[in-house]
Amino acid sequence: MNEKLLQRSITTFIGLPMVILIIWINSYKNIPILIIFTSIIAFFATYEICKMAKKENIQVNTLFTSFWASILIFSATGIHSNINLNIISLWILGKMSLFLMILGISRLDHRSKTLFWIISICGPFYVSALLSFAPIIRNINQNGFEWLLLVFLSTSIGDSFALIFGKLFGKKLLVPTLSPTKTWEGALANLISCTTSTGIFYLLLISTDFNSTNFIKIIILGIGISLFGQIGDLMESKIKRLLNSKNSSNLLPGHGGVLDRIDSIVFSLPLVYYFIQW
Repeated sequence: MNEKLLQRSITTFIGLPMVILIIWINSYKNIPILIIFTSIIAFFATYEICKMAKKENIQVNTLFTSFWASILIFSATGIHSNINLNIISLWILGKMSLFLMILGISRLDHRSKTLFWIISICGPFYVSALLSFAPIIRNINQNGFEWLLLVFLSTSIGDSFALIFGKLFGKKLLVPTLSPTKTWEGALANLISCTTSTGIFYLLLISTDFNSTNFIKIIILGIGISLFGQIGDLMESKIKRLLNSKNSSNLLPGHGGVLDRIDSIVFSLPLVYYFIQW
């Protein structure tokens, strides 16, 4: 086992139970544990975006921008805020912020004041608007814990299979302009493993009523989680490539940074929210 894979396994072994425990607890004595945890994740993910930007001479206020991302999590989930955000607006806001950030970094001079504002505003909104769906899903109904666990585990399994099969069998690059390492073989492994695990976790965690209608819906969900997750991964790869960074940071040994770990999940969360409402 190579060193990176060993580090990745140790980080997963320690981190996975902790994340599952936080999702399960949700809140304790009126303290919103999951929302606080999500806001911390948003802080570090945004911090990583700012640090990568600074290496390319894009002068952003790292701490202020990162704290702004944390505050947005509380606002979006309705905690300590009177702002009534429409749920669909969060999805649109998150995706548009990512698009504008990629467009700005690729087209504007890195010393441009306009680019400073794009990173300062769109960075926090990209992370927080999408990540805020985690506590929203957790509190959506009596199966909120199970649904959030499903998307978390299925996405992680899809990512792991994509990494393994991509390294072993990958030959044809998926989208070279977005990522220099992701392959069609890895993407297919992600699709199959993510769809399969979604079906298994649905049966184990949510419902044993697996009739033909539910079967089709769960297959659609599994494919959707895989595709949206891979799009999120590619978009984050594009940001890193534009900012000449291999990883968003080295905070999580074997995984890279927080942003590297959540890029797939944050894109899948809104999809799962709307599926539950279907």
